[in-house]
Amino acid sequence: MNLDTLIFFDTLWIRFILGFIVGAALGSFAGVVIYRFPRGLSIVRPRSHCLSCNTVLGVRDLVPIISWLTTRGHCRYCHAKIGAQSLVIETAIGFVCAIVSIAI
Repeated sequence: MNLDTLIFFDTLWIRFILGFIVGAALGSFAGVVIYRFPRGLSIVRPRSHCLSCNTVLGVRDLVPIISWLTTRGHCRYCHAKIGAQSLVIETAIGFVCAIVSIAI
């Protein structure tokens, strides 16, 4: 492999990873919209909170995919189960954005 080939593959991976991170963040927002919009709730206020105990979520609770995996799909505060829908949405949109980012 020559240097140009190595740089090309390195750039593809970086674009894929950055695309996935941005997509996961967009997926997290999409999850909020999917839940709140049909119920006539604001997508801005109140801040993200546990639907069982109403505790406002902290920064470490809002990291897409990772926070769901580290808590094993449960609220960090009241241990209520969090559905896998948020994990699926964040992951799916993350992969779609990652693929789009390397395709353009």
